[in-house]
Amino acid sequence: MTTNITYQMENLYRPFLSQQYGELANYLQQSHAPRSDALMYEVAAQLGIGEHSAVLDVGTGCGPHAIELARRLGCHVTGVDIAATSLKEACRRVEELDMRQQITFLQGDILALPFASDTFDLLVCCGVLEHIKKLPQAFQECARVLKPSGKMLIMATLATELLEPSEATYLYKNVQLVPENMSPTTFEAMLTAAHFVIYSREFLGSETYEYLFERELSNTHPLLQLSRLRRLRTSCEAQFGDEACRTMELMSLWYIYHFLGKLASVFYVVECKQEG
Repeated sequence: MTTNITYQMENLYRPFLSQQYGELANYLQQSHAPRSDALMYEVAAQLGIGEHSAVLDVGTGCGPHAIELARRLGCHVTGVDIAATSLKEACRRVEELDMRQQITFLQGDILALPFASDTFDLLVCCGVLEHIKKLPQAFQECARVLKPSGKMLIMATLATELLEPSEATYLYKNVQLVPENMSPTTFEAMLTAAHFVIYSREFLGSETYEYLFERELSNTHPLLQLSRLRRLRTSCEAQFGDEACRTMELMSLWYIYHFLGKLASVFYVVECKQEG
């Protein structure tokens, strides 16, 4: 019995001492060119978007994508968001960059976009559709304001089969995600129902977050932050408040679930095929 246990333990620990394990560890310490949101700007350029193009950024938030599209491609971008606070910050940034001639921000709802039909050459929508309760209606509105030859670029977070039901329930409730929108099959079915054809689909997984943490958040470690938060929860809540602690926990889980493959970023290029 003792000999058998010794043999099992040696087999368990031997791989950790191998040269291959050490080399693999060193290999994975290096960056391996993860893709970023820049993919969206590159695709927009490939589609011929330029100074004479009208682009709509749906769910623009504080305007990072609108600003970058206008800066890189010279196009005119209209950013729409339902949150006035985000739009105020977006306007401040545009004012600071002196880009008022290229970028316009409006408050509006994706379910009733304040534009005439056939207005835009390109729509972009990043990190928004997961939260929309009437997603088929939102897709129909996007199709309506697109010109017949226009395309839509979508960056969406979708769930994978690795996300446990209890994890999904907690995350969806607290991040205000619509469960059916998180299913790749259902998401794409709703696109198709709105007469969109998927021109291309790029599974990015965790790449955009790898890029973010390698270049902009290299000193941030979400797993370590979450561990410390849970160990020090009482004192953190007393010092920083319950809302800050809940937000930190949710953001940490968001990143971690991407890195574990439970959530995945997917980039779509879609085109609306009108009936008839």
